[in-house]
Amino acid sequence: MSICLCGQSAEKILNLIALKRLEQQGRAGSSEFETCCARTKEIRPALESLPDLERPIHLLVPHQKLRVCRSGICSHVWSGMVPNGSLITLAQGVYAASPEFNALLEMRGSSRMESVLTLMMYCGIFAIDESSEDGFVKRPPLTNVSRLTGFAKSLRMFDCSHALLDAAELVLERARSPLEARLAIALTASPKLGGFGMPRPALNKPVRLGENSQAIIGAEELEADMLWSDDRVVLEANGKLRHEGRFGEDLTRASALEEEGYAVRFVTSQQLRSPRQMTLVGRWLSEKLGIEPYFPSRERLGRLLSELTAFEYHHISLELTA
Repeated sequence: MSICLCGQSAEKILNLIALKRLEQQGRAGSSEFETCCARTKEIRPALESLPDLERPIHLLVPHQKLRVCRSGICSHVWSGMVPNGSLITLAQGVYAASPEFNALLEMRGSSRMESVLTLMMYCGIFAIDESSEDGFVKRPPLTNVSRLTGFAKSLRMFDCSHALLDAAELVLERARSPLEARLAIALTASPKLGGFGMPRPALNKPVRLGENSQAIIGAEELEADMLWSDDRVVLEANGKLRHEGRFGEDLTRASALEEEGYAVRFVTSQQLRSPRQMTLVGRWLSEKLGIEPYFPSRERLGRLLSELTAFEYHHISLELTA
C-alpha cells in the first residue's frame, strides 16, 4: 500500500523540490494512485522519508471507504481521472500530487478569484515561507498556464476542469509576492468582475539599463514588478515590510527606470484595500498607457478588493529541521 500527499502537505513538498532542497524520483499515474490509502501503518514509515510536515497531514485517496480523518491526518477523496504523470514519486510507495493536480484539488470549493490567486502562486516565483523575513521566498515557478490548461483538457472536460480553465484565463505568470498577485488581478480583471480591465503587463521582466542608469543602481539590469514595455510604464508593488524598511532601495530602482524614460508608480498593500486609492492608480495608469478608462462601479471594485485581500495562502514553513 502507498500514500499520496495533497493540499498543503503536497504544496510544501513541491516548493522544496523547486528550491532543490528535496529530490523527486519520477512520475506516476492512476495505477499507483489506486494503491494509496491513509492508514496509520502506511503513514508512519512513509513520513520517515519526508521533511517535517505541518499538521494535519493531507492525503488523497481514491475511494470514500478509504477516507480517514483523525488527529494529525486529514484525507480527501478523488474519484475522477488521474492522468499519467499526475503524481510525483518521492520514495517507494510515497507520492505527492503534481503542481497541476494539486492546484486543481486546492481550488475545490473556492470562488473564481480565490482559484486565480491559488494559480498565481503556482505560476509565480514566490512560495509562502513563514520562517522567512517577508513571509515568502523566491523560487522557480511550479507550473505555467499552458501546463494547467493541458492538464484540464486531459480530464476530458469534467466540471472541475472547466473551473481550472476559467481561472487560468485570468492568471499572469511570474508574480513575485502575494501583493503582486492580488494587484495584477485587480488591474487586469474585466470591469464586470470588478477589475480595471487594463492590458496585461509582464511581471518581473528584466529591463536592460543604459550607462547613466547603471551608475544609479550599480547593475546592468533590474526586474520591474509590472512592466508595460511598449508604453514604458512600470508599477512597483510595495508590501508592508518593504515599504516601511526598504523604501530607499525602491526609490533608487525608480530613479534608474525614470532615467531610461519609464513612468514609475508605487502601489502599497494599504492602497490595494481602498477603492478610492485604486481608482486613482487606475486613472494614472490609463493616462500613461494612452487608453480610455472603463472602470468598474465602486461597489464591484470594493467587492473584488475585499475578496482579494481576504484570501490567505497556507501557513507553511520551508525551513528544514535537522
